[in-house]
Amino acid sequence: MGGACGNQRRHGFSLLELSIVLTIIGLLIGGVVVGQTLVKQAQLRSVLTDIDMFQSAILTFKVKYNAIPGDMTNATDFWGTNPGCAAGTVGTGTETCNGNGDSAINLGGPSQVPPREQFYAWQHLVNAELIRGAYTGVADDYATCVIGENCPAGRISPAQAYFISTAIPTPPVNWWPNSLATAINIGVIDPERIGASYPAWPILTPQEALGLDRKADDGKPGSGFWKTFGPKSYSLGCAVDGTTFAAIVDAEAEQDTAVYNPNSTDILCSLLIYLRTIQ
Repeated sequence: MGGACGNQRRHGFSLLELSIVLTIIGLLIGGVVVGQTLVKQAQLRSVLTDIDMFQSAILTFKVKYNAIPGDMTNATDFWGTNPGCAAGTVGTGTETCNGNGDSAINLGGPSQVPPREQFYAWQHLVNAELIRGAYTGVADDYATCVIGENCPAGRISPAQAYFISTAIPTPPVNWWPNSLATAINIGVIDPERIGASYPAWPILTPQEALGLDRKADDGKPGSGFWKTFGPKSYSLGCAVDGTTFAAIVDAEAEQDTAVYNPNSTDILCSLLIYLRTIQ
């Protein structure tokens, strides 16, 4: 009996076996983390690529047609007339609408009727074969971006799209000066927002936004061609230092002192990218 018990095999892992298993698990976890980092880096690089593509396309459009896409007064001469321009209905094929020719891509506020140049801009660029896609040029509301339908999709998030904003005479108090000059938004569409919804909600951490800003511009959230929306608007908490202004004159004075928040890893930032080809 004693001999039989002595011959029974022990179950379980030795220290060596456990160490090998833990090493394998660590390598697997490390591989996942590295993979996620590489994917994120590729997504961030795609933003730089997309913005360069859009700016190049708009510049080429201006040279070719002597007009700005969306704002072009004779677009229908090239691509046909959408009979539903005034009603905001979709045309057939390349049928489109004309802009007002004021050298800006106008947002078309809530009180205005279609056509709305910020959506026809994408359609004109596609019609001119300068970007890929198929965009209707229309929207139910002046700011309702429907990803892949009337505005291009981004690659950081399924809710990311590119939306063109435009200038207004007086900037809001809580925004940086000229934050609504003709620019492209980098953000996500708020899934809980009812009605007009455009990609202005945060999509980046402050460090991610800083990295993009440094590569493409001056690395400052309040100045240059790449900016946050403003410290008290959609990008709440993205920027710090000199961001407590309560009047437009304060914003003008503080835009050079603001920096991207170095103490947060939260997603706090959305960006406005001025279109150099329009300014």
